[in-house]
Amino acid sequence: LGENLDRLAKLEAPGAVFKLGPAFKLGPAEGNARQLFVELKPDAHPGEQLDLKEYAQNSTTPAIAPGGVKVVGPRPQVLDAQIALPPSNQVSLLKNELPAGTFVSASLHVKHARAGATIRLTCDAPGSKEITLRVGEQNSWGSAQAMSGDTLFLTFDPAAWPTGCAVSAVLANDTEGHSKPFAMGKVVRVPQVDSFELTDEKSDVNYLGKLTGTDLEVIAKVGWSADAAIPVTALPAPVGGDRRKQSLRIALPWPPPSPRAPLWIWFRGDDQGRETKIRYGGR
Repeated sequence: LGENLDRLAKLEAPGAVFKLGPAFKLGPAEGNARQLFVELKPDAHPGEQLDLKEYAQNSTTPAIAPGGVKVVGPRPQVLDAQIALPPSNQVSLLKNELPAGTFVSASLHVKHARAGATIRLTCDAPGSKEITLRVGEQNSWGSAQAMSGDTLFLTFDPAAWPTGCAVSAVLANDTEGHSKPFAMGKVVRVPQVDSFELTDEKSDVNYLGKLTGTDLEVIAKVGWSADAAIPVTALPAPVGGDRRKQSLRIALPWPPPSPRAPLWIWFRGDDQGRETKIRYGGR
């Protein structure tokens, strides 16, 4: 970054080869930028400082920046992640889904993590929050701990981001920079059902029922099996003085396939149904 970068013709340093890309303007306030590719000699080691020669166009006399090139270690990497979901989930989740409103755990297989490293959790939604977890510390959004030299253990709440956004993890060291983003999963809002009732009031060939709980607005269809979805036409209604508690009117055929058949639900926008732990006459 800087000014008049287009006038820079060549860079030299002992044991390093530089390749300059074209200069380009970042914006009205940010100034100019130019890509730079550097290839170091094989025996370069972290902490080494090289004098940098800077040649302007039409000049054979360089400006010299003593120690202008500082060699650092390799950039950190996130190689793999294993996600552990809360066992209390009522609703089956698909691969790489992160339930909002409850803490999830993740084991990261990493490389080149240093003391004081941080994990930045970001979402691809514009203007979304960035969560920074320093290894060995915790805050209101989660924690990060080193289990070994190449394994980090995280806990975090996906409720920090809007439903549907893709969450990525970036490992950063103070000196060596940061890793490429590693995809962690997609945020989903999962309904919590406290009670499930069916009545003898008919609606066409089905019987009317009611779900009571929270986040019921995500439910688009219900059924007794994966191939028998019945649309939910009602909107959730508030219950009592609790602003989060809702009731949702549904319709289902009777009898169910078995006395303790699980309820299946479909999230809005989903084609695939999800088996739940919710059963008529009790959760």
